[in-house]
Amino acid sequence: MTNFTDIEHHYNNIASIYDNKWQKYNYAQINWIINNWSIDKNYKSVLDIGCGTGNFLFEINKKYPQLNLTGVDLSDNMLRLAQEKLPQANLLHKNIETDDKIEKSDVTISMSILHHINDHDKHLKKLKEHTNEGGEIYLSAFSKDSHAMNLADRLFSKNTNIHSHSLSHDKLTKKINTFFNPIKLTSDILRPDNFWMVQIYKIEI
Repeated sequence: MTNFTDIEHHYNNIASIYDNKWQKYNYAQINWIINNWSIDKNYKSVLDIGCGTGNFLFEINKKYPQLNLTGVDLSDNMLRLAQEKLPQANLLHKNIETDDKIEKSDVTISMSILHHINDHDKHLKKLKEHTNEGGEIYLSAFSKDSHAMNLADRLFSKNTNIHSHSLSHDKLTKKINTFFNPIKLTSDILRPDNFWMVQIYKIEI
């Protein structure tokens, strides 16, 4: 069972160093989203689940300032930093897995959330429920497609209360295709450094 209390405490504790520690990892994903954004669509709203310190919404807002921004996170400390970057955004201290009172958006983002969650299917269902028809979902997760990532997944699962499990790119792709039956699916594996492998998807529904 996912331990949301421990996840909240973990990110409250690392909020002040988060941006510096994970900058390369996060911006590899941010740049992928910006490069794959559907510029021909007249989207009006974006929901970032697990928005953290607001980097994803901040960069999207620079490119598309007309969008209404909503961010959801478990950590108050992360949200405070996000609010400094995005005073105009609607930032909510909520748990998307248990709270249904969050409005739908045209674009929904879930970056590096899946490995924290035991029930991947439930998270995918939430993404679908919170995205308007004709919209798109951006999803990323650790990718168990190397010996190092397999080993890391086992160690993290065994030694921490905030890591559940990851999937290979093939397994997650099959799950997404089955669950969403997307109009179009675009995916890639990012290598922000010599260790991490991040699988990332654009799901058009």
